[in-house]
Amino acid sequence: MRRAPLLVFALGVLIAALARTLGLAGTLLALLMLAAAADHFWPLEADDETQ
Repeated sequence: MRRAPLLVFALGVLIAALARTLGLAGTLLALLMLAAAADHFWPLEADDETQ
């Protein structure tokens, strides 16, 4: 799991590099997917099992 933050960062850099090609809708969709991936690795709320 140590590579997960690096993977999410790399995806963000890739999205930024392709923003002109993807257009606004594609960029927003990619950012939404990136946010979902970040929430998966770093949830804002603790799971019931971890409390």
